Amino acid sequence: METKAITPQEIIDNLPKIIPSAIIDAVNNLLTKKFRGNEVVIKQDEILDEVRKISNLSRQDIFENKWLDFEPIYRNSGWIVTYDKPAYNENYAAFYNFKPNKEVKK
Repeated sequence: METKAITPQEIIDNLPKIIPSAIIDAVNNLLTKKFRGNEVVIKQDEILDEVRKISNLSRQDIFENKWLDFEPIYRNSGWIVTYDKPAYNENYAAFYNFKPNKEVKK
């Protein structure tokens, strides 16, 4: 059997299997607490704190494995998700912005 190179889309499609469920659970918990219909900002550190409450995943493992790159999962579930982090000359906390995608009927 011939081995084929994985496609970028296969990786994106498999993110729910690649990213630990504790990350998604943490984001879901925070969305449930904060979202009330328009949009919500969730700081990256809030997600990391929430992950620590529900799992033993280390901050180092989370960043090394790019487990906070969950945006495509939420986009496929009807959210518009953007991520913003400070540039070298800026000073603010990195955050995700979630808005419902009104064009997606789920």
